[in-house]
Amino acid sequence: MKRFYLFVVISFILFGMVSCFSSNVGDDRDYDNVTIKIAEENFDLKLLESENLSLLELIEVSEIDVDYYETDFGNMLTKVGSVEEDSFHWIAFTKNGEPAELGIDSITYEDGDEFEFIAELKTWPLVLLAEYQGIEDESYLFALEDEYFYIESDNLPVSWTNEFYQGMAYEINGSINQEKLDEEYYYINPESISEIVITDFTELYDIDEGDIVYIGFRVTEIEDGSVFGNEFFAEDINGLSSKDISVNMTPSYTTDYIFYTLPEEITIEVGSYYIGRFVYDTFEPNNNPQLALTEANFFGEESDYFIEEIEE
Repeated sequence: MKRFYLFVVISFILFGMVSCFSSNVGDDRDYDNVTIKIAEENFDLKLLESENLSLLELIEVSEIDVDYYETDFGNMLTKVGSVEEDSFHWIAFTKNGEPAELGIDSITYEDGDEFEFIAELKTWPLVLLAEYQGIEDESYLFALEDEYFYIESDNLPVSWTNEFYQGMAYEINGSINQEKLDEEYYYINPESISEIVITDFTELYDIDEGDIVYIGFRVTEIEDGSVFGNEFFAEDINGLSSKDISVNMTPSYTTDYIFYTLPEEITIEVGSYYIGRFVYDTFEPNNNPQLALTEANFFGEESDYFIEEIEE
């Protein structure tokens, strides 16, 4: 009888050892991974062998596209899979359904963890460099390349007393109106608005070839009839002549014709003050860099010429 009980005990022990061995050898458990959710897609990433690697390191060796930049507070995501940061959204992520408490370069993972990345609306103050498009339903429409936003006419800062000019670039500091959201456009509550315009010619010394800039100037002289267009001379708000600045431009040269090839359909008058959109580039016949009125807009896309006479 004792031999029978001993046999039973030994059998259970052997069965347990075989079971444990079987569970650790050749086991392709489908939960031996980390799940990443991005929009409507799920990615199952196999665990890396090294311990304590961050989620960012795991994603970087996967098929998921990821972009980020470094800050004093850690790496900030700009793109992960199909989710991208834009002027109005930032990228947030959760771990097992809870908001992540660490950044993507610090947070670690374990077998079976699930992370989800989503675009969240920014709630903090924004600095938006935008181009004015026009007015619609008593709201001013601005473009940020392929993104748009409105400012309601009765929501302008008290300090703003200027006129908006279509095609003009502005720096707008403000925040998204969280109570008035639209799938295509956002409404901005502006704290301040300013024109992005160079009125001191010495600021032109820092621009590079190909840059598109808005310049404020007073016309001092016009030369008509050139086969390359009409040339003009100007001065800035301090009285500095355009004839005197080319030697300080990059690259340095000595021609007087810093403002060059004004299209014949554009008329300006000596003594008047204008704001125009120019490109700093190389043009024939002398191949020296010149400032020419451009049809490219603030973002380098095809547009109309922009030049407006302004009352000082």
